[in-house]
Amino acid sequence: MVSIRLVPCLLLVAFPLAAQGTTSNYLTRLGRDTMFLERVTRNGSRLEGDQFVTTPRTARVHYVAMLDGQGRITSIEVTRRPGVDGATPAVTAWQAKVQDTTVTIALQRPNRADTAFVFRVRPDAVPTLFMAVGLYEQLAMLASKAGRDSVALETYTAGNRAAVANYVVKKGRDSVAIDFFGTPFYLRVDGGGRLLGLNGARTTQKFLTERVSNLNFDQVSESFVSRERAGVVAGPMSTRDTARAQSGDANVWVDYGRPLTRGRQIFGGVVPWNEVWRTGANEATQLNTAIDLKVGDGVIPAGKYTLWTLPTPAGASLIINKQTGQWGTEYDPSQDLLRVDLRTEPLPVLVERFTVTVVAVGNGGEIRFDWEKTRWVLPFTVK
Repeated sequence: MVSIRLVPCLLLVAFPLAAQGTTSNYLTRLGRDTMFLERVTRNGSRLEGDQFVTTPRTARVHYVAMLDGQGRITSIEVTRRPGVDGATPAVTAWQAKVQDTTVTIALQRPNRADTAFVFRVRPDAVPTLFMAVGLYEQLAMLASKAGRDSVALETYTAGNRAAVANYVVKKGRDSVAIDFFGTPFYLRVDGGGRLLGLNGARTTQKFLTERVSNLNFDQVSESFVSRERAGVVAGPMSTRDTARAQSGDANVWVDYGRPLTRGRQIFGGVVPWNEVWRTGANEATQLNTAIDLKVGDGVIPAGKYTLWTLPTPAGASLIINKQTGQWGTEYDPSQDLLRVDLRTEPLPVLVERFTVTVVAVGNGGEIRFDWEKTRWVLPFTVK
């Protein structure tokens, strides 16, 4: 994957405020790499956002939401188009309109029939888009108006068939927490609930967002588009790979996601100590063996499993779990087959992309997990 970073000099040109309302620019990074830019303009009756996406291909998302006299969103129109003309996926769009206690959502996608959904929502329900800062800010502003430490709100999006319950919880004078797929991210806000920054370090996404006063949104966006036109494509945030080896009659493979360090502290940072980790990214990491394997004092019978790790400052344990096919946040300890201590070795150079290798050694082999400057090793023998 190409490392995608902003050129510092591009941040020196201030973007002018809209003639009406206020305009704020936001920069969202994963480590040192830029993932999203967003320009948000808000006045008393209208919220408008332009989001620029850098990965896996550049894309432009535009949304316009209309507000009633109480600051609630009554309708929204969303369009997503590729940054480079002719690139895929093609243009998609959806619209939603709230009337009393229902929302009607119409969805348009290329080469598919238009669809529409109607379901019940509260009048103050907020539409959401992935990492759309202006809509997260809307949640914070509604909570601020309520004047309570914990406010129950509903959200919806084009993929919903029902409203989703959410809570905005005050965490201090200038901080609120919002649920993000079961894990909170934290918004830093001013006295009126206006967004100053977002910290997603506790979520699986790990994004950090900051409001940037000196950002020329159009110029920076075009710099990424120009690179893509020249053939420099960012690609997915984490690629998928399979490591495999043949040891005697044992065919062993590991399928896993490959996140990057992106200049971050990994162990004890991105991967916290004493918390179960998916051993990669995205879908759960899978182990498949055609023959029984002896590991430590236990045996892994022939079959397919998922692999999880429990890192500590003193080392790490590998968890072999019988559940398969799930996303990497869906760990079920009741399905554990066994846990095995891993051998830890230092690496002489930094490994930027998480790497798993399966190596045949004698009547067995090793599964090696390399990232940052740490290697974990699982020796096994053919039973």
